[in-house]
Amino acid sequence: MHGIILIIDQYDYSKHIRDLLSLGKHEGFDEFIVAYAKSIDEAYNIFFEHLPVLIIANAHLEGGPENLQMLKEEEMYRHIPVILVTKEYNRHYFKRLYEAGADAVLTYQEVDLGHLQVRARPLISQSALFQLKILHSSELQEKALLDFILLDIIKQYVPRTIWEIANKCAEEQTMQINEQSLELTCAFGDVKGFTTISQTMTPSEVISFLNVAYEIVTRNVYAHNGDIDKFIGDAFFAVFTNSKDAIKAIRNMQLELVEASRQREANNEVPVMFRISVHTGSVIRGNVGGNKRYDNTLIGDTVNTASRLEHEAPVGGIMVSQSAAAQANLNVPIEEMTAFNLRGRDSVTYAFSYFDMVEKGFINEEEFLRE
Repeated sequence: MHGIILIIDQYDYSKHIRDLLSLGKHEGFDEFIVAYAKSIDEAYNIFFEHLPVLIIANAHLEGGPENLQMLKEEEMYRHIPVILVTKEYNRHYFKRLYEAGADAVLTYQEVDLGHLQVRARPLISQSALFQLKILHSSELQEKALLDFILLDIIKQYVPRTIWEIANKCAEEQTMQINEQSLELTCAFGDVKGFTTISQTMTPSEVISFLNVAYEIVTRNVYAHNGDIDKFIGDAFFAVFTNSKDAIKAIRNMQLELVEASRQREANNEVPVMFRISVHTGSVIRGNVGGNKRYDNTLIGDTVNTASRLEHEAPVGGIMVSQSAAAQANLNVPIEEMTAFNLRGRDSVTYAFSYFDMVEKGFINEEEFLRE
């Protein structure tokens, strides 16, 4: 990085600033170099491209005192030292220049006697230190901005629950998310006939198709205090702290998806229909992976049961397990439920279709949604 000494004058200062140029490495710069300008306009072009560490100027340039005063009134530029050089000593004019903001005023005779270097050396040191501080501060601000953008990007790809836990760990200066045993409601959903649908689409069309559905899914999950744990191709896994929120979220979600599918069919587009399950029980939140890459995931029979139960859900419907119904205070008689022998489970799982029970009158939906 170069430090600039800006000279606005036709006078030859080369032999008088030779020692000043060698100060660059001592002040944290690669070197100091000289930029010459014959007029204020020419100096402005140099000035705004590279802030100088020192300005040496003819004091008799047109508008000199006024331009100097404007420079010194600007917070960003007032630290730049200005040495003005005059033909001869004039007490009143010197006073005016100092009042305008000059850091030093010399005559050309004093310059020839070596006074310029003496006066300029401490001014350059102070100016260079200030500029390096500004540069360092700018670099820190830029890094902080990049870190903020990076975190904001990552935040969109991490479950909200994990982000909140990680924030708490950071505050407590804990490097690992501890294992937890929780009571949660798990919801799984996948798109009807996705394999067949995707065969007729380009990759970008598949992504667009899924995002139509997932926009509705995520909005309703987060509106009802839930979290999207992960997307798995055409499927999603959401979690809630209670089943009432889960059922309300998915009920609204399915109704929106029905309407979206009608509009898509009207536009000769493929409809988006989900099968979704809801199941409540104990889960373990733990870390799996190696020392370079971890996934904080939910593990347990509840997760597996919810996943298996999703395959039994009607298209556009919600399969609610007995445990999820009990927590949500849905008093559906067990004889109205279906007993499922789900793969990987020794015991029978009882569940029912939510919309079927509303239609049969076992669920007072108006009352349920109001609670």
